[in-house]
Order: sequence, then structure tokens, then C-alpha cells
Amino acid sequence: MLTRTLRPLAALVRPAQARQSQSVAVPHLRSLVTSSTAEPAQPAETIATTLPAEPVASSSTAPRAKVPYYVGKNKFENFGVYHKTKRGGNLKTTEIKMVDGNIASLKEDLKAALELGNGDIAFNNTTRHIVIKGHKKPQVINFLNNMGF
Repeated sequence: MLTRTLRPLAALVRPAQARQSQSVAVPHLRSLVTSSTAEPAQPAETIATTLPAEPVASSSTAPRAKVPYYVGKNKFENFGVYHKTKRGGNLKTTEIKMVDGNIASLKEDLKAALELGNGDIAFNNTTRHIVIKGHKKPQVINFLNNMGF
């Protein structure tokens, strides 16, 4: 539970200096391997390597938008979006779990993207869940994938 709450901070707050290229000294392998002949050991040579400035993004994932919230995934890499039925099956809702950050901003973005009214979407600040009227799981998952989560 603790790691999930710290994940958004690590994802949003990355210093730009950490992403710049760095040179790393790596000892050369030939100096570490001793040959069968009795040659004197030579000093270790170093090879300067540079790390890429930005990690290479795969073509299947979209770049993550700069937003003040984070929607986590479970251990199977699925979003916490669930259909719920209450009141004998008459009340159908969609719940979004594992939301960190500014939950009100996510509510407004979902409301605009799914074209919902004011009474159709709500959030519980204690449990950090968003509740949407109706079964809208495919639309919510499509929205989250387009946002790059």
C-alpha cells in the first residue's frame, strides 16, 4: 500500500539532470582475465559509455500526459475499473479504484471525456474511488489508455 502512494511522486517528480547522458567507467575485460602464460598484469583500461538521454518508449504505449493524478494498475497490469450492481440490479455503476493525486481533476477530465452530467459522476475522498452511473468500463479504460497510464 505504501509503494502505491509513493509511485505518483516518483513518476511526476523526476529531475531533468537524471535523464541527461552520463559517462560510466567500465573496466575492460581483458585485464580481468588472466591468461595461461605468466605475463605481468596490466593496469585496467576503462571504456567510457554514455547512457541514452531519454528512455526509449515502446510503440504500443502512449506517452503519459502531465496531469496531477495517477491511476494505478493491479498485479495483472489491469486498471482498477469495476462494474457494480446494487438495489436488486436496478442501480448500475462503474467504480475506479487506485487513484492517487488530485481526484477532483480526474473527475472533471472523465466528466468532459465521457460527456457526463453533474449528477452522473462522484468521488469518495475517504476511499479514493470514483463512482460513475451506468456501466461505462470500456469507455473509462479507453480514456485511461489514451492518457498514457
